[in-house]
Amino acid sequence: MQPSSHGPFTPVPIVRRTHFAWPEGNRLALWVVPNLEYFHLDDPLPGIHNERVPAASARVPDVRSWSIREYGNRVGVWRVFDVLSRYGIRGTAALNSDLCDVHPETIERALALGWEFMGHCQSNALRLNEMPPAAEGDAIHATLERIAAATGAKPKGWLGAGVAETWNTLDFLIVVAHRETGEFFRYDQKIEMNLMPATKERLAAQWFPIVRDFELAPGGYQAKIVVRDKNSGKIGTVIHEFEVADLSQFRTSTPVITDTLQPDQEKKDVPRPAIIVRRTFAPGTTLFASFEVYGATKEKPTGMPKVSAGYVVRRADGSPVVEVAPSRINPTSLGKLSRIVGTRLPAEATGDLEFVLSVKDEISGKTLEVKEPFTVAAGAAKAAAPPTGE
Repeated sequence: MQPSSHGPFTPVPIVRRTHFAWPEGNRLALWVVPNLEYFHLDDPLPGIHNERVPAASARVPDVRSWSIREYGNRVGVWRVFDVLSRYGIRGTAALNSDLCDVHPETIERALALGWEFMGHCQSNALRLNEMPPAAEGDAIHATLERIAAATGAKPKGWLGAGVAETWNTLDFLIVVAHRETGEFFRYDQKIEMNLMPATKERLAAQWFPIVRDFELAPGGYQAKIVVRDKNSGKIGTVIHEFEVADLSQFRTSTPVITDTLQPDQEKKDVPRPAIIVRRTFAPGTTLFASFEVYGATKEKPTGMPKVSAGYVVRRADGSPVVEVAPSRINPTSLGKLSRIVGTRLPAEATGDLEFVLSVKDEISGKTLEVKEPFTVAAGAAKAAAPPTGE
């Protein structure tokens, strides 16, 4: 957002806003947000009154400050789990992503209780407004990616450590997370944020994310989305059929099919496929697919799954265009399974095609086949890569 005396929105008094009412005549909504945080013993820690201590004058290690917080992760959070569960309350954890590595059992318990998660920086020792400006976007991205790997879903919101922001944080969240922030305490109604001109241009040229959440039982569904452009009056609609999997079963995420990779200018990470809304690609393009695997049986001696995956790209008549034999997916140290694949389509392969993913749990013998249709057409343009947020 641009520096401003009143923040990223136009002040409107409550008496001039549209009336808002909670469902079923309720007058009050309670949002329970426990902070699940991690402080490294070798970092400068808050003082006795929780005040920030300058790094130059901090005592490292500060055992007294650290032990209070260590007790919370080892004992306190488990009592919070019990109390909230007793009264049927689900929390939304503001989660330091480092906790996923140090206390994975806490994440497992929160998932079992149906808690939700939002990003809360990597640790509470370093806030966004205390790091170099160039590092902020990478820190937000790393936080959300680590939480997604640990919980199976990318966080839907953000609350910075210490509720700290910079003038760039809101724009980074739109670019990296495509979601809301919990840091502007305006929960009564939706408001329009004032964004930097460059951010508005990127959204206009690529996409404008709209997210709605639904609690759905396992089964097949059809969603119909209708949108209207207020400026032109044009109306667009799309119908999407999808399956909601039983979360206890062996399954995969919906593969991301794209011809574009997210930029990684510093070459720090494995290139990640960029999510795009189109399914029409140019002849001869390199097609990428990414997916995760869940619910695989774990081997008793190692506690690790053994899953192999391969794929074929085929025409509507079933004839193969590209075939890749199954190979073992290497799990992470926590047993997470994911893969990114890429293949160049033959120039002569045009028309309606299908990406068919085959996955096998080598321990249980269960198999999955996931089909994703797409089209190759002459003249199709490649999508622009999502921005880095700089």
